[in-house]
Amino acid sequence: MSVMGGFNFANRDDIERVLRMVNSPAGRGSLPSAGTITQEYVTHGFIMQTPASGIPARSGTTAGKAACTPYYIDVENGNTLTEIQDDEGNALDYDVFNISASAVAGSAYILAKRVYGVLIVDMEDCG
Repeated sequence: MSVMGGFNFANRDDIERVLRMVNSPAGRGSLPSAGTITQEYVTHGFIMQTPASGIPARSGTTAGKAACTPYYIDVENGNTLTEIQDDEGNALDYDVFNISASAVAGSAYILAKRVYGVLIVDMEDCG
């Protein structure tokens, strides 16, 4: 059994709640928090890690796109960025679009937000 950020990821209900949070068009759901899954938050964004190849820049009116891995901050274990996996421990990925004229670096943590049903790069570490 694995408990991360208040979610018991051996419990299918908890996994489904996290997936609904990521997939929700309205972006409302429960975030992992210190020992509880009952407190509701309005989700404004999602922590993702880009693939090693990054996310390409927009070309004209065509947004760049790449499959990114979802993470959360595990406040119970030193505020570590922790990958969200399915109930069998498999990696998840979600398409994230880049509307910038610049590419997003590979293996970078980004903040993505849902706009009209798709995830858009909102912030990247440019340091």
